[in-house]
Amino acid sequence: ACVAADPRRLDAFNNLGLLLLRRYDYGAAATEFRHGLAVSESAELLLNLGVAVEHAGDVEEAQRCYERVITIAPKDARPHANLGALAAKRGALDEAIACHRKAVELNPDDPWLSFNLGDALEDAGDDESAIRAYEASIQLPCAKNNLAGLLEKSGDYDRAEALYAECCAQSPDDYDFAVNRACCARSRGVDAEALFADAAKLCERPYACAFNLAELAAARGDIQTALARAKEAVAYADEEEIDDARELLRALLEAWRDSLDDANVIEDALAHGLE
Repeated sequence: ACVAADPRRLDAFNNLGLLLLRRYDYGAAATEFRHGLAVSESAELLLNLGVAVEHAGDVEEAQRCYERVITIAPKDARPHANLGALAAKRGALDEAIACHRKAVELNPDDPWLSFNLGDALEDAGDDESAIRAYEASIQLPCAKNNLAGLLEKSGDYDRAEALYAECCAQSPDDYDFAVNRACCARSRGVDAEALFADAAKLCERPYACAFNLAELAAARGDIQTALARAKEAVAYADEEEIDDARELLRALLEAWRDSLDDANVIEDALAHGLE
């Protein structure tokens, strides 16, 4: 209605495009942003057009849009961050890091920009610099999670566990945070079964929880529970996980063959595609 009343209102085109973006209608959103740009060029419309066409799969046009935003709004950090994300997707990590560093330089108070930089640095293997970037964005649960992972990797289990706990408190419905917390506890030798069981409630197909619970049950000699959890792991596994899940079940069946009657062994094996 606003566009019809005044076809030169850029904010109307922009707002309609944003509404369509939130509905994942990227083509229609791009059309609205282009209508606005036909009236007058603006950094906001160009940036949003870049987002729309990027999600629609046109990475080259997205790149051109972000680069044009930098030309007309050189102090805007967002196009640098978006270019960094594009560079990371094509494996150009040095370029991605440079873009994200520029974004942080332009807007050091935005924690998401520091988080993006940390993510790129971690992908590039620069853990020390990634830790500093995550520390700068520590108010974000995802930054706490990634920082905890790096600290766990370096052996600082106490702080890692504390950060995972904070993640779960801030985002109690996040499955990945809950699983990471449980895995950290297990790596320390702490009883993690309750943590894995709680994490499993947050996901329809909690493969990681089932796999770990199977291994923990096996370690304490609980044959039936271990087999039940291993069978769940097979049921939940995706294409990348299925081989590991089947191997676990196969190993359990083999290890306890003498403790199970042949009929049960055969039934379990056949039910999960094992010979």
